[in-house]
Amino acid sequence: MLALTCATIMQAQEAEELKIEIPLTAYISAETNLTPEAEALLLNRMRQAALKNGLSAIDNQPYIVTTSVNVIDKQVTGTVPQKWLVEVEVHFFIGNGVDGTLYASTAINRKGIGDTEEKAYLSAIKAISANDRAFKPFFDKGKQRIIDELKMLIELERAAQEQQNEGTAPSEPASSSEQPLEYNFNWQ
Repeated sequence: MLALTCATIMQAQEAEELKIEIPLTAYISAETNLTPEAEALLLNRMRQAALKNGLSAIDNQPYIVTTSVNVIDKQVTGTVPQKWLVEVEVHFFIGNGVDGTLYASTAINRKGIGDTEEKAYLSAIKAISANDRAFKPFFDKGKQRIIDELKMLIELERAAQEQQNEGTAPSEPASSSEQPLEYNFNWQ
């Protein structure tokens, strides 16, 4: 994990010049209460939008894009056959899922219609596009904040390396683990 983090830091430092993608995990919390089909579609939309905006969609990274879905309106039509109409507000967040730091957020409202309530929700989520205008400034801000944080980590690593080279006691190395990260955030 330390090697991957160091590689990530070095890539992020040069990201502006080399256009290297910064690793970002698309993540949906269990509390979001979406059907498996809607969750898979929303994860796919987040990954597509991240890739389109210069971040790579890689699992088990500390930097995440996540979401919460709020129902604004829900109705059943008086027509035959009856249809469900829903309006949802989907909030997107970019941050460090491990330490809980929020870097950027945006919200997108969409309406959906379907024969069932679940199909109407799915219709609303399908209406979210990776090309949505709200995503570019959202991902640009998140990416810049990640780059700034990684630059700071590089400077701290350099200072620690200089201390070690001057003969002071080396700091304890971070443990390497292939365990999935546990995300710690409450941005909603």
